[in-house]
Amino acid sequence: MIERNQFAAIVTAAGESSRMGTQKALVKFNGLPLIDHQIACLKGFGQLIVVTGHEGTTLHEHVGRSLCVYNTNYREGRSSSIEIGARALRDDLQGVLIVGVDQPLVPEIVSEMLLAFDAEAELAAVPVVDGRRGHPVLISATLFDDLKRCSEVEEGLRGLLLRSQDALREVPIMDERILVDLNSPEELQAAERGWA
Repeated sequence: MIERNQFAAIVTAAGESSRMGTQKALVKFNGLPLIDHQIACLKGFGQLIVVTGHEGTTLHEHVGRSLCVYNTNYREGRSSSIEIGARALRDDLQGVLIVGVDQPLVPEIVSEMLLAFDAEAELAAVPVVDGRRGHPVLISATLFDDLKRCSEVEEGLRGLLLRSQDALREVPIMDERILVDLNSPEELQAAERGWA
């Protein structure tokens, strides 16, 4: 099993949150801002990077500038944020967990993913429920350079995972929360019950 402190985590939080109507990272999720929920679930990771963009100053002030990297090209999509986060990764780590701020983590699932993943023999790991892939995604340090050019790959991170298919581990997870993406107030309200 990989210890948490041997992994980094990148939380992408740069989008404009147009469907949510307000900055998604600071929206309350069961009483806690989404970004705080994610950070709490990532306790013990060796490096934590929050990629900001739209209204980045507000988020920097909330979580502390030391955790944040700013994506000036955030309008170009999530791949650009993954690139910016990957460029800040330390080179002494075995891999990185990548998750969106709007994809609420489940601590037990994070632990289960780390337990299943062999960062030396495998390039990536994704959780799967009923044949559907979810989040978070684990990436071996072997692919750090590829992550730094993520937007050059067709379909970004998804395309990178497809290219790594032969060394990709699908981790069976019996929990549909790995599929949750919170894009609207209605989706957030519906999801809260699953984490309460």
